[in-house]
Amino acid sequence: MVRRWEARHASITHLCTALLWLFTRFNELNAVKIVKIVVPEIIQYGVQDAVILDCDYTYNNNTSGLVVKWFFRNKARPVYQWIVSQKPQDMGILRGRVDLAYRASSDPLKMYRALRIVKPDTDISGDYTCVVSTFMEEDSRTKQMIVFVPETNFRLIQNNTDDDTVNVICAADGAFPAPNLTLATPERSYKIEDVCSKQQLATNLAITRQLHLIANQSAYIARLMLA
Repeated sequence: MVRRWEARHASITHLCTALLWLFTRFNELNAVKIVKIVVPEIIQYGVQDAVILDCDYTYNNNTSGLVVKWFFRNKARPVYQWIVSQKPQDMGILRGRVDLAYRASSDPLKMYRALRIVKPDTDISGDYTCVVSTFMEEDSRTKQMIVFVPETNFRLIQNNTDDDTVNVICAADGAFPAPNLTLATPERSYKIEDVCSKQQLATNLAITRQLHLIANQSAYIARLMLA
């Protein structure tokens, strides 16, 4: 009796294992998977005429309902959508700024997967999420892109005061995004925290702060880095 129960239990276990394997294989056969997302980490404003954000993926037997969507900063609404067999659409902040004729592949199921953004400006800096989905599966990847503007003027001014201290002004004008400013002496470094209001126009950005240092510390090094 015990042996019969053990044999029956073993048969059920084997059946469950086989069903799990078949279910896994079925999902693999119908899966869509992003294999590579290419988004430039940082580009300089005004240097490139266009920038390409690519999202390559693999697909298997069932591609019914295949859709490629790109989201900017959040997943509330896409800024780009391509439904296979239809024309791609640009929306939101990217409306009118995407080359909709650009083809990333000759594969009809991958043809319009990428974004070619014309004349990238600082307002499109942020996280980009690519979502590829079918009626069966969905996959997504996210990467950040920063469009930066170098400073138009960077200066270090030193003035003596009446109380045996020195007044040091380190200023960077026109930089975007707001950079980290560090004023260093041989003894230590002084980090200037974010003091810039967030504005879209890079030419309106300026960072200025004053540090009071002991007068005998006469060697100063100013560093400007992107945040």
